[in-house]
Order: sequence, then C-alpha cells, then structure tokens
Amino acid sequence: MIPDTPDRHTDQGPPRHVYAIFEMAGREDDYKAFSYLTRLNECLGDQTRIEGRVLGPYRGPRLDGHALKIRSLAPWATVPHRQRLSRFFRALRKKLGLSTTYYWFSSLDVHHHRALRWMLTWNRTDAKAVIFARNIDTGVRLVELMFLYAGIIPEGIVVVLLDAQESSAGKLHSLDQWGVRILIDGSGYAPSSRSSFHIYRTLHFDSIHEMPLQPRRASHVDWNEELASTTLTQKNPEKVLFIRPDWMKCGSATTFGKLSTLLRDRGAILIDVALQPYKIPYDAATVAIKLAEVENDIGPSLHFNLRRGSRIYALLAIARGYLRDLPRTVAGFMPIFYEQCVAPSIVRKLIANANVDYVYVNHYFSLLAAKRLCNSKPLFLDTHDIQSLNFVSHEYHRHTRLRAAPFSACLQEELRIIDRADRVTMVSRDEIELVRRHRPRGEFFYYIPIPPPVPLQAVEMRKNEDEASVRLLIVASRNPANERSLYWFLNDIWPAVTGTGAHLDIVGSISLSFPENTFENVHFLGVIGDIAQIYQQADIVVLPITNGGGIAIKTLEAIQHGKPIVATRHALRGLPLAITEVLPGWLSDADLTADLTELIKSKEIRQLRANQSHRVRGILASIGFDDQMHMELDRMRALGHKIPFTEEKARAKRYVIAAPSNPGSKGDEGMMRGCLNLLASATDVVILTLESSPLWSDTVRTEQFCLFKEQTGPYPDFYGSLTHNDVLLILGADVIDGTCGTDASLQRVDLIRAALTAGAAVHVFCSFRSSVDPAIIDRLLQIPEARFYLRDLHSLERFKAQTRLKAEYFPDFFIFCEKTETALCRNVREALVNAKRQGKTIIGLNFSEHAFRSFSDVHNSKSRERYVADVLTVLARSVENPCFVLMSNDTRHWKNFPSDSYYQEQARQWLQNSGHASNILLLDPMITYPEILNLIGEFDIIVSGRMHLALASFRNRVTAICYMGTGKGYTSVDKMRGIFDKFLGEPTLVVSSLSGLETAIGLLQTQHHSLKEKLKKSMERIEKESLEKKQHLRITLQLTNHHEDYVIQDRNHDSIHLNQF
Repeated sequence: MIPDTPDRHTDQGPPRHVYAIFEMAGREDDYKAFSYLTRLNECLGDQTRIEGRVLGPYRGPRLDGHALKIRSLAPWATVPHRQRLSRFFRALRKKLGLSTTYYWFSSLDVHHHRALRWMLTWNRTDAKAVIFARNIDTGVRLVELMFLYAGIIPEGIVVVLLDAQESSAGKLHSLDQWGVRILIDGSGYAPSSRSSFHIYRTLHFDSIHEMPLQPRRASHVDWNEELASTTLTQKNPEKVLFIRPDWMKCGSATTFGKLSTLLRDRGAILIDVALQPYKIPYDAATVAIKLAEVENDIGPSLHFNLRRGSRIYALLAIARGYLRDLPRTVAGFMPIFYEQCVAPSIVRKLIANANVDYVYVNHYFSLLAAKRLCNSKPLFLDTHDIQSLNFVSHEYHRHTRLRAAPFSACLQEELRIIDRADRVTMVSRDEIELVRRHRPRGEFFYYIPIPPPVPLQAVEMRKNEDEASVRLLIVASRNPANERSLYWFLNDIWPAVTGTGAHLDIVGSISLSFPENTFENVHFLGVIGDIAQIYQQADIVVLPITNGGGIAIKTLEAIQHGKPIVATRHALRGLPLAITEVLPGWLSDADLTADLTELIKSKEIRQLRANQSHRVRGILASIGFDDQMHMELDRMRALGHKIPFTEEKARAKRYVIAAPSNPGSKGDEGMMRGCLNLLASATDVVILTLESSPLWSDTVRTEQFCLFKEQTGPYPDFYGSLTHNDVLLILGADVIDGTCGTDASLQRVDLIRAALTAGAAVHVFCSFRSSVDPAIIDRLLQIPEARFYLRDLHSLERFKAQTRLKAEYFPDFFIFCEKTETALCRNVREALVNAKRQGKTIIGLNFSEHAFRSFSDVHNSKSRERYVADVLTVLARSVENPCFVLMSNDTRHWKNFPSDSYYQEQARQWLQNSGHASNILLLDPMITYPEILNLIGEFDIIVSGRMHLALASFRNRVTAICYMGTGKGYTSVDKMRGIFDKFLGEPTLVVSSLSGLETAIGLLQTQHHSLKEKLKKSMERIEKESLEKKQHLRITLQLTNHHEDYVIQDRNHDSIHLNQF
C-alpha cells in the first residue's frame, strides 16, 4: 500500500557520491578510522566524492583530499540534554556541592546527534552510504536515524560491523528486510558456524597503501563491487512517534512493551516520548537505569523523557488549557495536567524534522501534549480504558481544586478530548458500547494487547512440591484500585485461607502501600526484575480485583503463564465471552475463599485449572486481535501518506483448517501436508485440533509450508473469533458422514454453521458413505451455503443422492503432499534393491485395528493373532519368494484399540516362526508420509485396509489390494471400491474374504503389466486433473490472481500451461 521498493538502477558502476560514517570506540581507533576510510577512497577513486563524519575524538591523520572530505566531532560536544543553559546550571550545582539532576533526558548520545544533524543536509539522489559501526546495536541505530532524518535516503547502505558481538536476531532481520548489506571486519573477529553472523562476508578494510604488509585472514574489500551490488529493497519503512505516560514496572508498561513489539514486528522505527507531569528530577544513575528499562521493554530508535517544567511554566500551561477548554471535571483537567511537560526547543526540532508516518498516543490524557509535539501527522489514540470510570471510583477530584462531578459529566469531557484523534481503539467491547451511546457515529475498534505466551515447557506444574507449602502469587502496581482490592483480600479472604499453610508472595510497587506487613504467611517482595521467574515458582495466581476500568493486564499475564488462576468476576472484565465461560470468576467472598482453599489442598484440581488456562491461551491466540490492529495501522500509515485505503486489500484472508484429528495417522498427515502445500502463499493460517497433544506444529515442519498457528480445545471456543474475513476448511475423509462417530461429525457441522453465521466462507473436503445417519443429513440441509468437495465420483453420487445439495469433485489432498528423501529412505531403499537382486517380490503389508474390526466382533489378542495369521498364510502360499515390508500407518492407540505397531510385531513373530525370518523388513513406525511416498515406488504390491496407503501406491504406479471386511463394524468398502475404480478401474481388488484375497493376488500376477499400464495412464490423467483443480481452488480461495498463467510440471517434466481456466 505504501511505496517501499525503489526503482533499481541498472548502472553497476561505482556511485557518484558516498556518505561515510566511522564510529570510534576510543582514541585507539585513530589509525583504523584513517586506514578504513582511505581504503574507501583507494577503491572508488576520484570519480566518487566521499563525504563523511568520524563519530568520536579523532586525532589521526587528516582526511581532507580532493574527493575525500571527512570531519570529526568537536571535543567539547555534549549530549542534547546537557547543552545550553542546562550545562551552566549543572556546573553551578556542582560548585555548590549539590547533586547533578536532569529535568528531561534522551537516549540520543552526542555522536548520533551530530550524525543526524549532518543527515538532514543529504541531498544527493545517486548516493550510497557506508557505516563503520562498533556493533550491531549502533549499526541498526544509525540506519534508523538515516530513515528518520536523511534529506534524501541513499540508494544503498552498507554496514561494516567492527565488533560483531552476538545480538538479537530481530536487529539482523531489520537490516536484512530493508536490504542493508552487512559486512564483518576480519581484523579481529572470525565468526563461528554457530554465530548469527557466519552467513555474512568477513573482509579486511585496511588501506593497502597506508597499512602494507599486514597479516590478513580474509580477502581485501573491493568497494566498487560491494557498493555496486547494494540497493535498498525498502527505502520507506514505517516510522512512528510513540507517546505515553512515563509508567514502567506496572500493567501499562506491559502493554507498552506489547505494542512496541507489535510495531517493531511490522518493521516500524519508533521515537518514544514518555511524559512525566510531576517535578521529579533524575540524577545520572537514575537516568541510566530508566534508559536501560526503555531499551529493554520498548527498544526505540530515540527516547525522550519529558517532565513538568518550572512553576511559572506549569501555571502558564494550566492557564492556557483552562482558557482553551474550560474543564469542569477531573477528566477535562487531566490532559491539561500533562501539558505541563516541557518540550525543549531541541526536542521539538528533532520531532519536527523526523519523517514519521503517524503518532501513536497511549491514554487520552496524553493527546493534547502529543498534538503540541506533532500536529501535522495523523493521531492514533489507544485509550487503554475509559479513565472517567477510575476518576469517579477513586475520587481523583481530591487531587485537584475541582468539585466532584458525576460520571456522565466526566465522560463527556473525556470524549471531547478523544474526538480530536483520527482513529481510536478501546480495550473492551463493553466500553465501546458505552461510548457509542454518546457517539453513535463514532468509529471505534476493539483491541486487547495480549502479552506473548510463555513456552509451555516453562509453565509445567512444580514437581515433587510440598503440599503444605503451596505458593500463591499476587502481582500489582501501586494505584488506588489495587490498594482497595488488596486491602479487601488480605483482611476479608486471607484469614480464612491461612489455615491451609499456604504462603502468599505479593510482587510489585503495591508493597509501598503496606509498609507494615502484619499478615500471616504473606511476603511483600516489591518490584522484581525477572517477573517470569516469580510466575514460574508460583503454584496459584490470585487475581483479587474488585474495581477498575478497561481490562486487567495482570489477568492476561497470568493466563499467558499458564498458571492455575483464582479470580474475582471483575478480574475477568473486558475479556471475550468464550474465556469467561472457561475460567470461573467469583462474585461472593465465600465462593472465592472456597475455590482458593480447594485449589490449595488439591494438586489434581490445580492441574485442571492450569489446563483451563492453557485452553484460554489458545482462545486468545485464535481471535486475531493483532490482525485487526495491523489493518488499522495500515490505515493510519496510508492517511499519513495521503494514500487511499481499501480494507479489502489491506487485510489478508485468514484460513482456518479443522484438522481430521490430532497427528498419528499417516493418511491424515498426507492430507494436512497437501493442504498446507496448497496454502503456501497464505500469511495467516490457523489449525484447529480438539486435543492438546500431540500437535501438528510439532509434526509438520513449518519452514516447508506457510507459518501457521494452532488452537486446541472444543470448537465452540473458536466461535467468537470467526469473522467475515475467514475461510474455513473442513478436512478429512470420514469426518462428515459419521464413519468415525455421529457426534464427531455433528461437531464439525456446528462449526460450519457458526462460521457461516459470522459471514465466513466454508469449504468441506470429505468422502461420503452409502448410508449416513439421518441426524447428520438433517443438519447438513441447514447449511446449503457451504461448498462441498468429494474426493471420488462414487462419494459424490452418494452425497448428492442423500442430501440433494450441490457438490463437486476434488481429489484427496494427499496428492499435493511432496515426497521427502532422508537417510531412512536411503537405507531402506538399499535393502529393497538387494532383495530384488535376489529375485524376491516386495510386498508392502499393513495391518490395522480398523481393518481387523471389519472382520471380527470379538476384540481380543487371540482374534487379532488369528486375523494376522490368516492373511500371512494366504500371502506366503500365493506369492513365490516374497519379501514382507511391515508398515505402520497409525501410531495412535486407545484402550483395547492397539496401534498399527502392535500388528507389525504380531506379523513379525508369525513370519519368524513360519520360516520367513530372512524375508522381513520392519519399517520404523515413526516414518513420515512423505518418506512412505518416497519408498513405495520400490514395492511390487501393497496389501492393506488403509485408504491412504492404497493412494500412495497408486501415486507411485504400484498396484494394491484392499483387504476390508463387511457386516461386523467399521468398514469403508464402498469408499475403497470407488477409489480403486477411479485409479485402477478394478473395484474387484477390494476384497472381503481370504478366498477373495487369493483371487486378487492371482489377478495381479496374471495381469501385472496391463494393470500397471492402466494405472500409469489413469495417474497421468488424474495428476493433470488434480493440478488443474488445485489452481482453480486457489483462485476460489483468493490465494492467487485470476489472470495468472500457471505452469505445471508433469512426471516427464513437460510444461503444461493453464491459462485463466
């Protein structure tokens, strides 16, 4: 939407102009700076003008030639907040023996301030830039300053890391996505293979003329080559002025950190401005601590901390605000209160000169100060919560000279300020509904800033814990709402709980409100640096919140840590209904006390509550709050660039896959891999699985496909997050027709109906048996808007006959699953080749519980052994010199329902006892479906009751026999016959008796060549047809352009062009 990619120049010669920056670590770098910059001039010659700055006290040889103009930093230069009068007053305070204090400060050091002032003068459209940076952090900072302040952005940027210390992958990613070239200084660093920097080139940058005969471990840099091949891929990254109250180590700070992470994930560059409306001077040590907190929690390119000015300035600011707005309530006064924060002229100039796209304002009372700092850019207001609720409930008027006002009057004045923003988000649907009563035409959207989840392995219940010392945790910052809530809990609830022997840890600045701790087994720990460790050590998180507006950030933190939670109803305020239906929130003291006591006494109940937290984590992850925020920020960026914004183009579709089941079945794996292959270009994919383990994200490597998220739990948990922008894909052979249970099918039908109600598109991929439960048919008739795809023509006919609904043929997704070559494949193939050299017939053989139950109503070990023995007897008698490859197609098992691995072992024992020990090859049960696809081509015949093993054999031009019974229980004979008819034209190879099995083997032996030829021709047709269907479906799912030309490779690698079918 915003033009980011520049026109690339075809001229590969040296640039006409180069801006060079050398960042010195100290005086020991004098000769290095001289040598490195001289080498730049040696390579490029006099036809390239090099203009540069040395950032540091350079005292080396002069760098002032015909084409090389380098200046160094003045020795008396100082950081911005120490300049001018502040410098005088600081010296005076020092003379009088007073501590040095700062009333505003910034993260901008003197070197970078000098650099950005120089960048403002850049006016060459044909220039490139070279930065010699001390480390990756300062390198990224200087590149960000270029994007913010350069008069004209260079065509290309090269960053040379003089000291390549390990850093976050995010910083390297930022440079890579902008197209910045990274080189490593080889004079003192050799990246190891484990280093993040080993993928970048290591070179020497010394001047050959000025530093001759130097030992070198890397080749010399050729600046002509490096600069010619360097072009920025993104010259206009997103740039945001982020304005907030100076609140750290509290719930709002967690939110600020989440928002800054979201913005940085977009590739945005941040200027962070913190407002402190109180006159709190900071000494140098405090400034250093606060800057470290900001860097760690927000990570901006620049940070400014502005506080209240002198008494005269504050009075003038308040008087100006009163004359302008005439506030009558504390809600109207608070924005004026924040206008007391002084913005020195140097800060105003730096913000005015920065090329930001929009202003992100946190809390309505920061809005007027934000407009004063930057009135020319769109304002995005994140209210966080309706503050009038807090002002009234906490009697904030007592801190002003204003009379107490009713909530309605406070809200009106708060909304009068909110109206001045270009776009507004709120944290609760309830608050949006409240505001819409007064602003019916207002556009507001709902956003919950969910903290990142803690990895599940870090939130396991504590092992071998002492039941008598269960640890409880309360986290709270110091504010009136938390003070009231905690006072109530400690005095009314805790005395009834102390008899359990539990210990309560209270973390946060709330400890300052309880200086005299007289509560039994209660420990006030104050502000803790590593809050994650405290959460990990806790057994229960208590949320005793009784008042406050918006949403409780500590509730979100507790959920994301996956801990058992005991909460009041108010602690869950603002959360989606699907969450409050899972997590209990108590209204009465008695209920809260009883619940807390029960969890303390029972480890099993704590585990159940932890499971509820894990389930709620999945619900929050599935709702897509960040997706909505990204779309709104796209809107703001377009507004800042005066570019029309189209929502349909801005927001990509979300594709939701209802998986056939959790991983375990190779057939399901083939379908899932094929579906993810089809969705390869999608940017937002969610997989729904009913059980929490195992997960598809652990089974399928996401680097091979699109990145996807996975939500576990009942489908109704997901209903609330479905929108008109979703595309729901129901996947699985037997998931709709009741083959695997009527209830399981009805669950999916209900999910389909919920998606359709939300306006989502629904596509159902399945097979259909000959006699389906009328209850399922009735429910299907209620969702005619869904699109149904049947994987064979027989299923299609049965579906239409029973439902009278529209449907079409679509091949099984397994056909889009790619083969994989692994060490396992190579070892097995070698064994199969040796067997063939000995004249053996390779028989792929699979036994399963499903197939067994189609033959027997007696489900015990003896019956299973007889079933295996009968099949092997026929095969051993009918096939001369066989080699049996025993395969497992499903690793799942339940009570009295063994996995395929059990049958592998039964078959192996029978063959060994029958004299076939040398004719057995046992495949690893954990083999993947792509590996099976790779190997099956070496087989001569497959015998199985599994649909997807038969399909895998057909895909590899290998004939198969399906051995499946009828009349006893589970059976899919009619579906199998449809598949065999489609692929092989021989439904008679689906057999239900031992005599039929023997006849089918004879048929394969006598008609082997004709069946192979028939299978080859049908597969060529089916593969071409399948690829055409795939491309057509991609267009239907809006995954590709209608007017693209598609090139499909067939097995002979001939190109088949499909144009706009």
